[in-house]
Amino acid sequence: MKLTEYLWRRIGSYPPISYSVGWLKDGAPLGGFIIDRYTGKGGSCWTHFAGEPGWITRYKLRQIAEYLFNHLECGVVYGVVEASDQVVIDIDKKLGFRELTLLEGHFSGGVDGILLEMKRGECRWLDQS
Repeated sequence: MKLTEYLWRRIGSYPPISYSVGWLKDGAPLGGFIIDRYTGKGGSCWTHFAGEPGWITRYKLRQIAEYLFNHLECGVVYGVVEASDQVVIDIDKKLGFRELTLLEGHFSGGVDGILLEMKRGECRWLDQS
């Protein structure tokens, strides 16, 4: 047994898994998100979004919610934004995320971050019926 596998089993958690989901236009990346720290069904994951201006639509937001909450069966989705980036924080709040806490020195260079969360039952992009 490899050391990493042994340690994860002893800790009783899952190893960080990272993968990307995105959209292409004419063969070039348009936008998407990275999922990491997925802890399994009923657990959580962290997401990181990026893309060209205008890439995200209501339809894509519903697809993303469907994937995270129904396919992966996450109960909670987290994201971290630089604390000084109020534009992105406001966008995330408008999408339904809420602020949890300040993460001091989270980013490179000691830049603070804001931890945000969206719970499955509070996601307005998901068909809750």
